Amino acid sequence: MLDDIFNNKCYDDLFRRVFQFQEYGDMANFWLEFDYYITRDRFVSRLGESLDTNIRSFSGEKILRDAADAETIASRPYKVVNETIEPQGDWQDIYKVTELYGYAPSNSYENFGCEIVQRFGTEDLSGQTTQQCYDGNRSTYDAGLDIFWIDMDTRISNFNVGDIVNCIGIGHVTYTTFYNFSSPKVSIEAIDGKKMKVRAFEITYGTSGYTTGKQDTINLINRLGTWSGTVYMHRLFFARAPRNRLVNVRSIITYHDSLPSIVEKFVPIDGTGAEVDTITSVTTPTIAEWKERIAANDEYVVQDSEIESVYTLYKRTVKRTTCR
Repeated sequence: MLDDIFNNKCYDDLFRRVFQFQEYGDMANFWLEFDYYITRDRFVSRLGESLDTNIRSFSGEKILRDAADAETIASRPYKVVNETIEPQGDWQDIYKVTELYGYAPSNSYENFGCEIVQRFGTEDLSGQTTQQCYDGNRSTYDAGLDIFWIDMDTRISNFNVGDIVNCIGIGHVTYTTFYNFSSPKVSIEAIDGKKMKVRAFEITYGTSGYTTGKQDTINLINRLGTWSGTVYMHRLFFARAPRNRLVNVRSIITYHDSLPSIVEKFVPIDGTGAEVDTITSVTTPTIAEWKERIAANDEYVVQDSEIESVYTLYKRTVKRTTCR
């Protein structure tokens, strides 16, 4: 006789609101739980089935009859997203089934935190400048560390640590024989007072092919010896090396009924379509476009979006940080 009662779903008279999105401060969107009993042999999964707002309890009353937000509930696309089964009785031949009705709200939610992400390197050709070295014996060569300290006097203010520079000279040994030169590119490692620290280098005279030693190079920069002319430090571009940094990250969370597409992380590419870690005048985006995005306080995606199942729905998280 008892089994006959539970041959059909026998719902409890009450339902429960489940505040699935409470962690985002959203209490307006909620899910629903209903309990019913049924014999084991008669149980059939109802995953994906829509909510019947006229659903009645074992007493014959509508379960949602007294819900103040019944109209709101009726307007939402609730469906069974999960079922929890608890066998009852000594023979466990009666199931208590808890149905969880949910839906994917149209809202997008935000979380904020800090993460280690790659900061792209940059090469900005608009930063080219040529500045005369100090005309005197103040630049030095540290042979032990293999570095130059090149004195720029007050013109040091035109340079920054990380700039890519080379040394160029225009001059002559005699009034009729001109010897211009240009050094290899080096990075400014430090600035101390009026001097810049760079890796020591040798120079080759443009017309003769003659190469100086490093001490001879610093003597030439100091205008010592027979060579006479003007020596400059030329910044080829503003440069910043790529590196990982701890930055603020904004996570955008959305829910979906079907599997959403992956939002791919932002990566600069060169002219061949290859991914690169430094933005230049020939990458996509170009350094000019990147500077516009920085000025607009724009954001970029730092990693491919994460997608996870939430019962029969999907949750997608896209992480973004400010261009810099």
